Amino acid sequence: MQPDLFDDEPHRHARKLDPVTSHAAAEQLDHAAAHCALVLVTLDRLGSATFSEIASASGLTEAQVWRRLSDLQRQGYARPTGNTRPGKSKREQRIWRCT
Repeated sequence: MQPDLFDDEPHRHARKLDPVTSHAAAEQLDHAAAHCALVLVTLDRLGSATFSEIASASGLTEAQVWRRLSDLQRQGYARPTGNTRPGKSKREQRIWRCT
């Protein structure tokens, strides 16, 4: 079963009486889900793209995008195409697409 990336119920991972650290961790999960959704929508719009291209088009940082791409791949929403092209640093980057 795949989690709902677009579930916007806040702090669903912490109970009312949990310590503040649990609520902070839950908020991080909420941000991760929002970033996953933004990466997925951007990738769908672009068709296929490197993490640098997704970052430029979405307004997220490159680090935020590549972290979420692995989450999306694990959940079956995105996958590398098997092709690469140079990113901003001139290093080859995998090209991703929605599944």
